[in-house]
Amino acid sequence: MADRFDPQGPAPDGRDGGPLWRKLAWFAGLAAAGLLVTAGAAYALRALLLLG
Repeated sequence: MADRFDPQGPAPDGRDGGPLWRKLAWFAGLAAAGLLVTAGAAYALRALLLLG
């Protein structure tokens, strides 16, 4: 099973995966999505607590 998860090195032709702003935009988008999911879960759990 361990041989399925071989690490990948950089691309042989020297590509780095895009400009820095695109990588930062992905990071900011994922962080915002995580924040919204966490806030939504906290709001839902608080609502369930106040139902009783």
